Amino acid sequence: MSRTSSALAVSLAALCFLGASSPGPFHVETTQKSPAHPRVILAHRATPDATLSIIFNAGSLDDGVASGITRLSQHMLLEANATADCRQFHQDVYESAATLSVETTTRTASFTLTGDREHFPALAQRLLRLVLSPKLVAKGLGRAKRLTLNDELVGGSMNDLLRFIAASVILEGAEDGADYASSPYGDPLVVRDLTLADVTKHVAKRFSPANATVIATGAFDRELIEGTVATLSGGKARGAFKRSNIKPMLPMRFDKMMRRELHMQVQLMELETPRQVAAARILAPLLNDHIMWRLREQGITYSTMTFPAVQEWLDFVVMVVPVANAQDVRVDKMLADWLGKIREGSLDDAEYDASRSWAISEMHRADGESAALAGELTVGLGRVRWFEPAVEAELRTLTKAQFLETVKPWLEPNSSITFVFGRRDASPGSNR
Repeated sequence: MSRTSSALAVSLAALCFLGASSPGPFHVETTQKSPAHPRVILAHRATPDATLSIIFNAGSLDDGVASGITRLSQHMLLEANATADCRQFHQDVYESAATLSVETTTRTASFTLTGDREHFPALAQRLLRLVLSPKLVAKGLGRAKRLTLNDELVGGSMNDLLRFIAASVILEGAEDGADYASSPYGDPLVVRDLTLADVTKHVAKRFSPANATVIATGAFDRELIEGTVATLSGGKARGAFKRSNIKPMLPMRFDKMMRRELHMQVQLMELETPRQVAAARILAPLLNDHIMWRLREQGITYSTMTFPAVQEWLDFVVMVVPVANAQDVRVDKMLADWLGKIREGSLDDAEYDASRSWAISEMHRADGESAALAGELTVGLGRVRWFEPAVEAELRTLTKAQFLETVKPWLEPNSSITFVFGRRDASPGSNR
């Protein structure tokens, strides 16, 4: 064989390998060795890096009277764990320019690692063992507590907004007495008094392998991920969460006094089919552009935010409008009128086409970035099929008429929750 033929054969073999490793856009595999093992979601892509997310079905709602114990437990797994040298692990993450984040919501506790191809395998393997096979020790408890207490100093996250919405509209709390208003960072006095025994008991119950989902995206080593997870088992998976039925109480409206006027409009959605998911992906950018430019032209606002929120407790699209200069203009009425017009079919073709194109391009962008892809795969985890080929196919073929038919019930007044902050005619603490 000539040198040229040999090189061609090697190139073809490499292409075949890449093709086998990355089956195509939006391809995702889900496996689980046994009920005692974590559920594993794999999305291999030819990216320069890889991302590992470990998500537990446990959150601040599980804290009960031990306010902050879920967040403290997460820090303990990374700071006071004899399974591996925690200090060396953090140093290796830093030296390899990888990122490691911890997130606590009302219903989930997650760890996310992103790193380049070279350093990712060793870091991912250690993180899996630290989190899913821990040996908690007293050394590091003080540092874990300080990190938990310091976390609350960085506020204003999206989770804070979602927690506020949940606490406002859902009256039922958790089985152990906590509610949706509970801060994931806990009560400082309670956190300081928590013991190693308290955390060890909480971790054994809520942070077991059976109660976890492992997501790997990008250029990860499949054999290493699957092989490591196969050695990690135990505990019991949590049952399905019973969602509160708030529809009989809709529509809801909350008026609160605040220094600056801000409007927040929430519209409930139902996400059971690929078409509904595709429509939700289009609806958020469409509403944002529709609202933003009409209000900006009048000098009422210069920044709006609209996004779909797919939560275990509720699915909705939320519009946030901070007001710069409303004067006597009723922004809440304007939002309701625009939603009504879209609901009745008044939608410009160009607006729809632009939003649909943007939704398609965002799915493709996320599919080529390991961290973004991992984020997409956590949406509606185990309940809503948010990221899959069928959704992208619907996006490509969904007509404006089909879109309007799908979203019409979502935009009805009896699917709405309205928050108005800062209005002059609102009274302190009033809800109406």
